[in-house]
Amino acid sequence: MKKIKGFNVKGPRVLHRTFRFDCYYTNTLENRDRVKVEFYLSRPPYIEAKVELVKSPFIDTYPTMFRVYSLEDLLAKKIVALYNRMEGKDIYDVFHALNMAFEMDKFLKALELTLKFYHIERDFWEGLISKLSQAKENARQIGNSTNHFIPKTLRPNWEELIESLRFRIEELFK
Repeated sequence: MKKIKGFNVKGPRVLHRTFRFDCYYTNTLENRDRVKVEFYLSRPPYIEAKVELVKSPFIDTYPTMFRVYSLEDLLAKKIVALYNRMEGKDIYDVFHALNMAFEMDKFLKALELTLKFYHIERDFWEGLISKLSQAKENARQIGNSTNHFIPKTLRPNWEELIESLRFRIEELFK
């Protein structure tokens, strides 16, 4: 990583099964920016991934080809992340992803693979619903730690969002 030209690379940091490097550079707008590069030491299973052209919504330069998971695989991984860490970014993402069109059978298969990979064996849905109920009590803290990532006009009432997500999960999966 140190040989990458034009970047000031910090790291690696080891986080669970991941090596993370923070790569600082000056972007095309002449602002200091950062890219996080992560290498997973194990390969989580997935149902479908495709190579897609990914473009920045802000800058037309440097579109790049990336392997991306299907929505169903992403949702499965996000729901397991929500179960494991219950952070605002996961609550927000899962809430909005559940309102998108996805194939339920494909999602449930992806979730089964993901739960097995992370050795989650107890009653997953019941545990997730219980954790969401507890998270509602911490809605203010969750919002404070997450709002700076969300444009002001899109920031939710966290208590309502968490409660709505809990009801949606109960409706779909219980």
